[in-house]
Amino acid sequence: MWQRHATKIGLLSLIAALMIGLAGCSLQKNRTIKIVTSFPMQGVALGQSAVNAVQLAVEERGGQVAGFTIELVILDDGTETGQWDPELEAANARQAVADPRVMAYIGPLNSGAAKVSIPITNQAGLVQISPTNTWPGLTKVGFAPGEPGIFYPTGRRTYFRTCPTDEIQAPAAARWADSLGFHSVYILDDGEAYGKGLANLFEETAYELGMDVLGHVTIDKMADDYRDVLQQVAATQPDLVYFGGYTPNGAPTLVRQMREMEMAASFMGPDAIVDSAFIAGAGEAAEGVYATLVGVPPSGWTTGAVADFAARYRARFGIEPEAFSHFAYDAASVVLTAIERAGTDDRRAVLNAMATLGEMEGVAGRFTFDVNGDTTITTISGNVVRNGDFEYLETLAP
Repeated sequence: MWQRHATKIGLLSLIAALMIGLAGCSLQKNRTIKIVTSFPMQGVALGQSAVNAVQLAVEERGGQVAGFTIELVILDDGTETGQWDPELEAANARQAVADPRVMAYIGPLNSGAAKVSIPITNQAGLVQISPTNTWPGLTKVGFAPGEPGIFYPTGRRTYFRTCPTDEIQAPAAARWADSLGFHSVYILDDGEAYGKGLANLFEETAYELGMDVLGHVTIDKMADDYRDVLQQVAATQPDLVYFGGYTPNGAPTLVRQMREMEMAASFMGPDAIVDSAFIAGAGEAAEGVYATLVGVPPSGWTTGAVADFAARYRARFGIEPEAFSHFAYDAASVVLTAIERAGTDDRRAVLNAMATLGEMEGVAGRFTFDVNGDTTITTISGNVVRNGDFEYLETLAP
């Protein structure tokens, strides 16, 4: 009797253990993985558009990957005017690494901000990927002392990007300016890693091409009046004013005041002004502004996967996508694929999966990540503002 009772108790215990085990598996399958985004969410359209694209990628996966629910945590690293704040970016990165459920950090918008967050995420072994950082020194040797090693305290690369970089964009911009018939140029920059670095690279190529570089000045990005600087520029009578910098760092005001002063020079900027906020800020003065862009602007998304992406974006959000949103969608997609391949909520496993993804078909094109974590896409386009929008003109030779 006692033996039968003991056997019954043992069987019940076994059944209970199995049920607990199955419940544990169920809990494991339903656990949440978080993805953090960090972009300026005010004063610049590029940040919100990038986040929208990330959200779309997550939603199109049904918010589920490898049995995990994906929670998107949207953080803001910018001021009301759209300028990134180093303290906010550092706080966002620290918040991400402190939460063990976070498997990836997407962002930031600005290369200078990336210099702040990459060492933090690297120390924690957290995958970081940006669709918009174009300063080459974040990943490549030879552009600034100590870079990129100073950003990777662990010695292992944890940072990736889906956009091409400025050592391609800046020389292409200078060659394009030369081909457009601009023989003299005055260069301005906003003093940031991205803007000043890009302006310096533009200047080097301009000299090589025999263009007359009449001056190079770093502006006060916080100012609201650049007439003193522009009087200095106007005195040299350049064919072109080239600005290295972001929309929130003075670009619309520079263009407006150039036109108010009836300067004859044309204006050219980089991809960070290919933004509806630039056109809104510059108003009618934006017409005729030239800009290079890594990739092609939405006006050139007429066929293939990127056109389909744009249609889905419009249907979901009721607005047009901005430049870089296709790179943001691809950034989110590769993160989700890496989590799926890792099959676990372990940061090291997700990082290993990211580093070994191989060739991928993104909405921006087919690409791989090289040993530096950079995309193999090298497309640069030349664009001009016409009828209140950036119009794609041509693809530039890298």
